[in-house]
This record gives sequence, structure tokens and C-alpha cells, in this order.
Amino acid sequence: MHGQAVIAGTRVLVSAILDCLAAGMTAEEITAEYPTVTVPGVRAAAAYGAASRNTQENFTAGAAKVGLGPRDIPPCVTFFAPVAVDPAGRFVWNETVKRPGDFVDLRAEMNTIVVLSNCAHPLNPARPSPSRPITLVRYRAPAAMADDPCRTGSAEAARAFAFTDRLYG
Repeated sequence: MHGQAVIAGTRVLVSAILDCLAAGMTAEEITAEYPTVTVPGVRAAAAYGAASRNTQENFTAGAAKVGLGPRDIPPCVTFFAPVAVDPAGRFVWNETVKRPGDFVDLRAEMNTIVVLSNCAHPLNPARPSPSRPITLVRYRAPAAMADDPCRTGSAEAARAFAFTDRLYG
């Protein structure tokens, strides 16, 4: 399958099984959907995925679900990986900057596709690196008023809002 992992003895991609699991399907539902796959095969795929799937692969899978491909995926943003730059200019893990309850608010002024991936970071020295639960809260905020600091904070922000208003206003 051109370098893609498959379930042993089948032509079913491990990524297909991982997508089913991510969608909440049970092993029994997956084996009904893919008759050549066994429950132990589903468990093996889950173990393989836990050990090998990375954020880029998760973004690619998430984008594919809405008809987008790898070329449509911009660079990812990592909010909670405590990576710093040491005096030699190397990226290093700095656990001391993480705090319980850390959060981020994202504001989108147009329709936006958000893909979340809660994967181990390659610089985390903990092996296996723990993935912790995340909470996503989505709400519709009122439209930004003309004097909103997000609109007026810089010339670049003003141009971005003007362009967005023309497209979606």
C-alpha cells in the first residue's frame, strides 16, 4: 500500500481503523464495516496509532474529512507545548512554564475549520509522553464593533477586518 500501514492479512489501512475509533465506533462496529478485520486487529491498530500517529497525520486525516488535502493544511500552532530556545539556538522542553488551567481563546471572524490534535510532542522527554484530556468550548460571540481593539490594534488588523468584511459582511 505504498508505505502505508495496513491491518495484517488485509488491505485495510490502519489509518482507516484509527479514523473509525476517533469517530467513536466500537471494535464490533468496525469489524462489521470491514469484515476482513478482526477485533484483535482493531486493538493492534489502536496500539500502533497510539505509538506512531503524529499531529501532521491527524491534521491530514481531519482535513480529508471535509475534502481538503495536504496542500490545504497550513503550519500547525502548538499552544501548550512548553518549548523554548536555549542559548545555543536549539529547541528545548521547559516543563516549568506549564500551569494547570492554561487556556487559549481563539476568535474567528469568518467560517473556520479547526482541527484539534492531542498528540505527544517529540521534544517531551517523558516516554511514553502522556496525552491529557482537553476541553473545547465553542460559542458565538457578537460581531466585532468598529471600535473593537481587535479591529483597531494595528494597520494590519484593520486591513484584515476590512477584507473579511468585504468577503463575509
